[in-house]
Amino acid sequence: MKKYLVIVFGMILFGGCEPKCQDDPNLTADELSWLPNTNGQLIIFKNDSGLVDTFIVNRSFESSVGQTDGNGCTHSFQTGYNDIGSAFRILVSHYNQWNIGNINSASLNGFKFSNYTPQNNVIINGISYNNVYILDFGTYYTRQNGILQFDNPIGTHWVKIN
Repeated sequence: MKKYLVIVFGMILFGGCEPKCQDDPNLTADELSWLPNTNGQLIIFKNDSGLVDTFIVNRSFESSVGQTDGNGCTHSFQTGYNDIGSAFRILVSHYNQWNIGNINSASLNGFKFSNYTPQNNVIINGISYNNVYILDFGTYYTRQNGILQFDNPIGTHWVKIN
């Protein structure tokens, strides 16, 4: 009986010392805020000549296996995408200590928002916006509204109208 109790006690003692492999790989509310558009949403832009173009949002998520820590725990993380037509991709990955390469990962077509300072009182189509990221290629973006306007590669100026 004593031998049985020693075995049970040893299992409880050492079983409680197993590595804790619990972390939440999913995007946080703050990370999700970089993806303001819903799946299937229509975004309509109008250019300087009065032409109208409609983009359909494809919102998707994928999970990736991250690094294995010193305790043998493999940590995963989630990445979210807003593909707006074939022209734009907004991407954000969940940050955790095993996914350090993706800290401040939110980006639009490869331009990381963390490299820009948001501007206030930006007037677009007669409306004043705050916290506007003005990216190098003429795209204006807010976490609340997504893409507000952009210039295409041939210099045509497009403004969101919905």
